[in-house]
Amino acid sequence: QIGNRQSNMTWDFLNKIDLQRLAGIKSIIGIDLTDERARVVELEKQGRVLNRFKTTFRSLQAFTCAFSEGSSVAERVALLKSALAEHHVASTFAVSTVQSIGVKTVTATVPQGTANINEWIQEHKEKLLKLPVASGQIVHAYEILEHSQSGDLVEITFARAADIQAVSAFFDEVGITLLSLA
Repeated sequence: QIGNRQSNMTWDFLNKIDLQRLAGIKSIIGIDLTDERARVVELEKQGRVLNRFKTTFRSLQAFTCAFSEGSSVAERVALLKSALAEHHVASTFAVSTVQSIGVKTVTATVPQGTANINEWIQEHKEKLLKLPVASGQIVHAYEILEHSQSGDLVEITFARAADIQAVSAFFDEVGITLLSLA
């Protein structure tokens, strides 16, 4: 039992370390991307490296990069690259979102005793979305909102794989590494 307690204490300590800061990532970019514009905010991480849960962020700058109507992906990539350089954005790490009509969020109760929530979602995807779905075209992520005796209440977000790939490819072209895509 003592060995278990020490193992848990070690794991708790290691889990608190801000690995991104330890690796030298001091700032990140938040980008709200649509076909019409990119809203950009550069944030600097502040706080202790040994407790990532106490990290705070300070806004360094914010700006909007407007895209011309009907502009190509290559033109939008060039405009965003130019705006990032013009504003002297140092970070190449970002978080962003997928904004598409192909994104749907639902809540559901996963029955008590379900061993694998991802498998349960896969099996019930058509019922949850209320439409037939081809395998591999839709991806999902979930968050457990509440535990109860009847099961886990989960919030599930479904998105088209093609939309995620398009956003990821766009940021790759800009030269930005996505840390998270919501």
